[in-house]
Amino acid sequence: MSATYRDALRAALLYLVLSVAWLQFSGYLLNRFFDSSTDLLRWQLINGYAWVAFSAGLIFIARARLFRCLGVGAKLRERNADRERLRQAAAVFDCTREHPQRGLVSPAEFIPIAERTGLIAEIDAWIMRQACQQMCQWQVAGVVLSFVAVNISSRLFARRELYQQVAHVLHDTGLDPAYLELEVTESAVMEDPEVALEQMHRLRELGVRLAIDDFGTGYSSPTIG
Repeated sequence: MSATYRDALRAALLYLVLSVAWLQFSGYLLNRFFDSSTDLLRWQLINGYAWVAFSAGLIFIARARLFRCLGVGAKLRERNADRERLRQAAAVFDCTREHPQRGLVSPAEFIPIAERTGLIAEIDAWIMRQACQQMCQWQVAGVVLSFVAVNISSRLFARRELYQQVAHVLHDTGLDPAYLELEVTESAVMEDPEVALEQMHRLRELGVRLAIDDFGTGYSSPTIG
């Protein structure tokens, strides 16, 4: 079996796995109970945006050449050039979904709704757990990946319980912390630099990777003494 054919099979299997995971997550959201004070916004998210946008990390961005040679790159955005420092493959969970009529829906459109309804932290937690579980499955299957990267919202990053949440996910899934990278935006860090530094130090104690996404787009480079 040629390498290209094996790569195509892997890509097809990945698409199937992620599609099933999205259907499971859709059912999870629809079974939630919401109080009347937030019904309108929550149902706007669930009925109007969930199936559109919340593949919730189920579209993978991979740096491996196998995904690029299959032409998936046309649908997936390239990450920053400095993130290509590792030659091995790395997977990224992103909140992006291609709507059949509207095309690719930007996170800028649906993330604010998730934040206003209070669902963003819960979605983040679900994505992180799914990413770690999938990474473990890949490792068992012999798929070589350097790490899996998961975007963390500013709301979840600001919560002190994030440390415990990450620790529980790593413990429950059995994933080596070195294979998990958490990405936060520069704006999330600069909202409260002191709290952000404390949070980052605690997360580093767990052994996970940390990365600042969109660095240099909104603030001057911070100096850490």
